[in-house]
Amino acid sequence: MQESEVNKKTSVGEHYTRIRRTILVRVLLLPFIILLIICGTLVYYLATNIYDHVRTELVIVTEDHRRLIEQFFSERTRDLQFITAGVSLSEITDAKKVEACLMHLRLKSEAFSDLGVFDNNGNHLAYAGPYDLAGKNYADAEWFKAVREKAIYISDVFLGFRQT
Repeated sequence: MQESEVNKKTSVGEHYTRIRRTILVRVLLLPFIILLIICGTLVYYLATNIYDHVRTELVIVTEDHRRLIEQFFSERTRDLQFITAGVSLSEITDAKKVEACLMHLRLKSEAFSDLGVFDNNGNHLAYAGPYDLAGKNYADAEWFKAVREKAIYISDVFLGFRQT
């Protein structure tokens, strides 16, 4: 009888061990796995949403900056057109007149550092600014070729003869 009692105790012990494992799996492990799946899904959707939101905001900021830059260049172009509208070529080639025009432009915007007048051949007829550029020829410069094709051309900064 003792042997059957031992077998009963062993089978009862195994039964409790199985129940304990089942409880651990069903009560702790399974909900934990479900929680991980839910958290992973939430993180994925949150990250996607944040990425889309940030991307949209960056597009808006970029477009706003593009419009501001275009507006800035448009205003500077109108400033130059206004200065040159009432002056003949012979008047604007006078160094004092170019200096006065540059001074008026600088009152409107500090964007103007110098001002030059060119003929159709690229010769620098008059100049006002910190460099000695009067008399230089820009006929081979890409920006000058572009200006000859269309009246208004906004280029990158061109150092040209300003380089020392």
